[in-house]
Amino acid sequence: MQHVSAFSRPQTVPAAPASAAGRKPNLWILDSWRDLILYVCTPLLLVPIFVGAQGLWAAADIYLFVAAFGAMGHHLPGMIRAYGDRALFQRFRWRFYLGKVFMREGDVGQAVSQFQEALRLHPDFPEAEENLRIAKESENTNRHE
Repeated sequence: MQHVSAFSRPQTVPAAPASAAGRKPNLWILDSWRDLILYVCTPLLLVPIFVGAQGLWAAADIYLFVAAFGAMGHHLPGMIRAYGDRALFQRFRWRFYLGKVFMREGDVGQAVSQFQEALRLHPDFPEAEENLRIAKESENTNRHE
């Protein structure tokens, strides 16, 4: 058995089977055909769609759509983890809430300290890391104004 630290508390998982140790590592994410379809064919499908979209919408509107869709794909996994892992969310909910409240009210220094404390208590909390980064950027921007 191996000792692995997961989201909130340590848990024990079975060790890898001995037969897996001698196998050649798989370089595919899913398998060769599904990887080909998802990572090669999808862009080949999207390029003509966006070329056609240029005739209907302005470039700024297309950029906004792509940026919003990309931001959702980037932030959604962290939000699912932060809000979906009930033990993690329950443990840090007040720091998570307070940090965002302080950011909205303009007290960036207090928001930074709330996010730093959340990270001190649980270093593997990507949503708090992202919020801390945003708060520090905002703090630096406010100092230079």
